[in-house]
Amino acid sequence: MADRHGVSWRRLLSEAVVIMASVYLAIVFEGMSEDRDRATEAVDALGQLVEELRKDRADVAEVIAEQENLSRQYVNLRRWFEDPSSMPTDSVQETLDLVAWSNRTMFPRGAAWTTMVAAGQLRYLEDVALVTRLGDLYENVNPRIEYNGAAYDENLMAVMRESVPTVWDFEASGLVTGDPEAVAMVQGQLRFLHVAFNGWYLWYLAQYAEQLDGLILDVEAYLDARDGLEGSRQGG
Repeated sequence: MADRHGVSWRRLLSEAVVIMASVYLAIVFEGMSEDRDRATEAVDALGQLVEELRKDRADVAEVIAEQENLSRQYVNLRRWFEDPSSMPTDSVQETLDLVAWSNRTMFPRGAAWTTMVAAGQLRYLEDVALVTRLGDLYENVNPRIEYNGAAYDENLMAVMRESVPTVWDFEASGLVTGDPEAVAMVQGQLRFLHVAFNGWYLWYLAQYAEQLDGLILDVEAYLDARDGLEGSRQGG
């Protein structure tokens, strides 16, 4: 059917449909291309994240070694304060300084995770289980690690600043008093630091190290699989 100018409405309609379909497909393909780009960016960011995990794992090993050394120093201090009359004053002073100023704790990195969350990149990884495990690490485990490390430092400083000076003179490197009750109070607080913080912290860091090991392996496997997929696509 045509109008008086000879224009076919059916032809116009078919041309309009073709134009709309072309526009729609262009939009779809553009969206697919953007999704691929964002997925690539997400994978690149995950590569940065696993590098941070590896650095954290190395830090954990160092912190554990230093805390194990401090554990030995706590044992010495508790033994010396148990018998103040025979304590080696020079060793006590050196050990108190070591415990007070060498208490290294763990502060995990989180820049890559924060960036990925802010950029909305997690959904492009298309691995819910992996994202969930990473989320548990960064949203639950790491904050607890930092909280307990800060509490450890705070309690240690309180004992060294407030309790130990009641029986020990840091300037003269010797006992202020041999009063059994006062010395027993300090000894009890050293035991608290040793058992409740140093000992528990070592146990928790061991669990943390295992979790990092597992996540590093899982992320590496994911990245290897993505590399293999991209290689097969390019080869095809």
